[in-house]
Amino acid sequence: MVTPRRKSFGLTPIARRALLAAALIALLASAEANADIRFKTWNTENGLPQNSVNGIAQTPDGYIWLATFDGLARFDGVRFKIFRKHDTPELSTNRISRLFVDEQGRLWILTEDTTRFVVYENGRFKSFSKGSDPETSEMTELWKLTNEMVRQNGGVEYVFENGAVVARPSSARKIPRLFFDENRAAWVDAGNHYITGREGDLTKVSKETKLPKMLMAGSSVEIGDSLWFTLPNSKPPSKDQDVVLVDWAGLGRLARLRNGEVETFPLVLEVDSVLQVDRQQNLWIGSVGVGLHRIDANTLANANRENFKFESVIDRLGSVLDIFKDREGNLWVGLDTGLQLLRDRAAVKVYTRADGLPSENVYTVFQDSAGVIWFGAWPYHLVRYEDGQFRAEDFHLLSAFLVDRNFRQWGGADLVNYRDGGGPWQRFDPTLEVRLQAEINVIAEDTSGNIWFGGPKRNIMRWDGRAFKLFATNHGLPSDSVTAFLQARDGT
Repeated sequence: MVTPRRKSFGLTPIARRALLAAALIALLASAEANADIRFKTWNTENGLPQNSVNGIAQTPDGYIWLATFDGLARFDGVRFKIFRKHDTPELSTNRISRLFVDEQGRLWILTEDTTRFVVYENGRFKSFSKGSDPETSEMTELWKLTNEMVRQNGGVEYVFENGAVVARPSSARKIPRLFFDENRAAWVDAGNHYITGREGDLTKVSKETKLPKMLMAGSSVEIGDSLWFTLPNSKPPSKDQDVVLVDWAGLGRLARLRNGEVETFPLVLEVDSVLQVDRQQNLWIGSVGVGLHRIDANTLANANRENFKFESVIDRLGSVLDIFKDREGNLWVGLDTGLQLLRDRAAVKVYTRADGLPSENVYTVFQDSAGVIWFGAWPYHLVRYEDGQFRAEDFHLLSAFLVDRNFRQWGGADLVNYRDGGGPWQRFDPTLEVRLQAEINVIAEDTSGNIWFGGPKRNIMRWDGRAFKLFATNHGLPSDSVTAFLQARDGT
């Protein structure tokens, strides 16, 4: 039987912190603190019902759901809606421990009341009790197959179908890439065999081998051709050896399975650490006792035991209870001090003269269909940004720019000019400037290929390739000053 990873190996958070202290002193010597890691934080001061975020899940409608010890929280990105037992009677307790979303988009809610579980589907909660809804009280914990949530009792398993729990003969178990047995040894799926044991004591066994009865799913991530996970330490000392004040079976090291071989690296972790990968393929590892660490993609790709660098965020965050990646690739970190959303670093890159800009006074910006960025740098430049380089040419007081579908370039200032390809600039219809009588700050193309020109106090004009048409306040414009143009997908 495979059960979820979220159980710990018998240590309280306080005990784990104490036992890890010595290991952390050595660990931090190899860690690199990075103040550039940025988080958005939520806690009880801005909406969370309680600061311990034990589990995180996302339903197909985009909501983020949070398991706390004072209710179930649903987050829409702005505010939280809290569900507690007094307003949601399907919850027998406010102490929510774990959340799962199955392949059908149902939210499974597990609480500290192990006799019941709750399913949220189609906007409604439904509660199920052991011994009545499934007619047994001997079910194991919830575990996850490829497409459904299952509880098992010997040769019978219970699944959720059509709004009810039904029994069926147990199917072949879907084993995760990493799991732990009741003796706290790791089992790693290496393809055509398992690798089992602890650091320094690993054995290859056939997949025909009878697996231990109780298994606990472990957290692992695949990056490229490698599986990263936590490998438990070697066996604890026997009773006749000196007492060691560390629960060795609860600790381990970061390990990698590649090409059928397991290699460990000098990062001390708890066995039930949570591993997750961000958009840039950096590895994030969190646990109750060790906190949060980050290993960049380059270090992982060129992993070397002698020079293995990682960043520690332990001084800035509390105990990590869960790390969740949503459908957009954002990382959410559940802590005993609240919820954190990891923000991509270096959100804005500022370019200056030192980067090759001819001027730092930038006006119109346009990206053409080839991905080239064009903009005006006052007072005398049209700038092209491509392949990381700026290339400037003379253009006096450029205030609007467009590359149309025929690759004709349009530039506006107090006049409108155009050119085809890399040819010379030519002045456009001189009557246009007479009619606008102001600088051109809008040049845009609609989906029909018409070109629109606008400016302050002179409305907006459309050119269809043959003639102009003026649109003014008597045609419905709220103002005769036009500063921007955007066509919606529906053609509006």
